Amino acid sequence: MKKKLDRAIALMQQASFLEEQLSRATELRERLRGRELVISVIGQFKRGKSSLLNALLNEDLLPVGIVPLTTAVTEIRRSDSFRAVVRFASGTVREIGRSELPDYISEQKNPRNQKGVAVVKLWTEHGPFGPGITLVDTPGVGSIHQHNTETSYAYVEKSDAVLFLLSVDSPVSAMERDFLLKAREHAAKFYFAVNKTDTISEDNLEEFLSYCRSVLSEAIGLEVTLYPLSAKTGEGVTFLAEKLAGDLRASHDELLAASASIKLKALIAQARAKLALYLKAAAIPAGELKMKLLQIREKQAELGALSDEVHILTKRQTEWLVERLGERLDMKITEMRPQLEGEVERLYRELQALPSRQFEPQLLAGLEGVMDEQLTMLNSEGLMMLGEGYAAIVQALNEKASVTARFVSGLVKEQFELDYPIAVRNFTVSERSDFFIRFGRQGGLLLRPDVFVHLLPRARANRKIYHRAMKQMVGDLDRNKNNMIYNYRYKMQESLRVLCGQFTADISSMNRELDRLLARMEEGHKEQSKELFKRKQRLMLLMQQLEGLR
Repeated sequence: MKKKLDRAIALMQQASFLEEQLSRATELRERLRGRELVISVIGQFKRGKSSLLNALLNEDLLPVGIVPLTTAVTEIRRSDSFRAVVRFASGTVREIGRSELPDYISEQKNPRNQKGVAVVKLWTEHGPFGPGITLVDTPGVGSIHQHNTETSYAYVEKSDAVLFLLSVDSPVSAMERDFLLKAREHAAKFYFAVNKTDTISEDNLEEFLSYCRSVLSEAIGLEVTLYPLSAKTGEGVTFLAEKLAGDLRASHDELLAASASIKLKALIAQARAKLALYLKAAAIPAGELKMKLLQIREKQAELGALSDEVHILTKRQTEWLVERLGERLDMKITEMRPQLEGEVERLYRELQALPSRQFEPQLLAGLEGVMDEQLTMLNSEGLMMLGEGYAAIVQALNEKASVTARFVSGLVKEQFELDYPIAVRNFTVSERSDFFIRFGRQGGLLLRPDVFVHLLPRARANRKIYHRAMKQMVGDLDRNKNNMIYNYRYKMQESLRVLCGQFTADISSMNRELDRLLARMEEGHKEQSKELFKRKQRLMLLMQQLEGLR
């Protein structure tokens, strides 16, 4: 493996425009020489990655909380003493104290990574792993903070092994499957842990694990072992730590070599694609090249306009869907009212012989039970409609993403007759829900207390309570319907923030890729000289030699 990597580096050094691939290949060689194995903890936001790392390290080192916290990548290594170093994107390096960590790696104190942190490196005396193992805490994917998702996607390319963390509070999402497939292209080993197992019953846990195992195995095409645990209580953490430590000790060098082979293959493919474009551009007459580049630049402007169009389109579709849902719920509540009124009347007849002070709470308790059942059914139907309607929006977005990717690839294909595939992700709907059924006043009372009603004769008092309960029931139906609609709108708006952010990021990535390609084409053409034929011959030989390394 080392010889193959040395050969690839020597070949990449022969072309100045392969500096990106050369830099990454050189970094890969240094890691092999240093026997540094990187195991990244990745997954969707709020799965508890930082909490799990704290549990593995047996110290509260990383900040945790109830909102998405991690904003920058944190590398953790074993050492005889604690040390923390922040490396900024500008190249500046600063040593900090333990108490300063949240200032650089938390979303609250470094929002959107405004401080420009490239990576935070920690050395600690604690943890189950010895020298040569780097544990990595990554920002969660899928939160409203798009920069966190982008950071995690970028860092996963450096991972040799992955600890993929799920949690029992929500099933495997489409975004997690997408992220897992991305990681599969770079890492050689995967471990799967399920957090927060202390929050559900044993039977429900088994059902959840069975479901996740099936989904994950289908996604990556491998048999999956799940490690249930609770980072909060510590249950299962020691077992996972011993499993990881044992595996990594037994197969350290083999795992590193397998990971390096995967990464080198990708780098060689990228280098060959760039070489092909360079050669193609260099062979085109100056006037023709200028015209082709101008045509691509004009088309490129359409990509930016497409991002704006997607934001407007999804917002308009969402409002239309919410409006249709509101109309549907109004119709269902109109159908529901006679049944509820009949139930109230039935309860009244059954309980009317009771004294008013007993009659009132029993009537309200019975009514709340009936309303709870009906409103739960109504909400389930609304959520089903939401899923169907939103699936159409998501499908349209996925289609636009695919069309856009084909558009970019088509530009290169059309102008230079070369295949240049562009990958895009799939999008999904938010699984969060803030809906809960609300009855009357705070504390569960349907009616405002009226001590005077109990001074009336029993029959008259109970009749008055009955009429007021009937009236209040209508108001509760309307309030709960509005609560449902608010929740549906919230779910879609949250999802759209993430989806549109991801779509915009993909568009920006495509634009950056086009910028790099066009810059290289222009640079390559400017370097044409009387030795062009020799240069082309040398680069073609270089392509053949790189092909031989695959």
